[in-house]
Amino acid sequence: MRNIIALNFLFYFVCLLDASQINFQSTPFIINPVLTKTLTLRCSAQEFSSATSSYWHTTTTANWRTTTHRTTHPPETTTTRNAITTNPWFFQDTSTESNVQTSNPETTASNFQTEADVTHVMSIIISKLNKFTNQLDPVADVTPFDSATAGAMFKGSVSLNGSTSGSTNHREMGFLEVTFNYPDDKESGEYTCEIFALNHENHPVNLRSILTVISREPSISDLVKYISNQEKRFEEIKNYEKRFDEIKSQNIQRGSVSCRSSDSSIIHFQHSYNTIPMVFTSFTSIASSGNYGTSIQVTIDSVTTTSF
Repeated sequence: MRNIIALNFLFYFVCLLDASQINFQSTPFIINPVLTKTLTLRCSAQEFSSATSSYWHTTTTANWRTTTHRTTHPPETTTTRNAITTNPWFFQDTSTESNVQTSNPETTASNFQTEADVTHVMSIIISKLNKFTNQLDPVADVTPFDSATAGAMFKGSVSLNGSTSGSTNHREMGFLEVTFNYPDDKESGEYTCEIFALNHENHPVNLRSILTVISREPSISDLVKYISNQEKRFEEIKNYEKRFDEIKSQNIQRGSVSCRSSDSSIIHFQHSYNTIPMVFTSFTSIASSGNYGTSIQVTIDSVTTTSF
């Protein structure tokens, strides 16, 4: 009976491919009219490495016949509330607050791309779904040829920042940021971000993502807390004003002195200064007698921290 010796080898390879992914987030994603001060939407094309793993299972028998089996596994999708990534080896949470919503590729990628090979960003457009016409109203856009510009329906109501050539975040190839001040119910709804770009072959690619901003009426407890905070701020302002008046009284001094002809006087400040102050003089009253010309002049010879 022949004995067969088999040697099994398992090889594991990971291939990293450079790509870009659209990142669209809202801070916060739930707004309370009156209470929420700002609503910020930020859309960007971010570089990341897409991983593909392969297994080679090799069996070698005693007669040196080799059989190789290859199994390839695409990367899994990792989804969290605050950040989305399609790469299990690379995860970056760009949010700093628990009320940041990032669009989810699992729910928005069924009809369009969220990842692509991007070399040049040509434009980034943020739009809002009109609740009445069911059409997309442009909120803002940015291109290499124009700075961030608000759409016709949003001019004067948003603050903008954007670039198609990167940002302070070295992984961003381009971004567009829209900020609403004191948003209310009309700012809630569905927003879409589209990024038009060129790949390394200069072929056009399009990335798209959707998120929803929710509006919630403030509760009684929310309003009570808001009023309490406002009262605290009002008290702080009153304390600042009181302190400012105290500092002002220490640094601005007024007074008068009576001078006679050719008199030279030294006037002492009520409080000394840390640095030499500026001194301004003027006349309060002038008395002269006789039928001859009179010349009156006041000259400041020197100024110190205690007198002039």
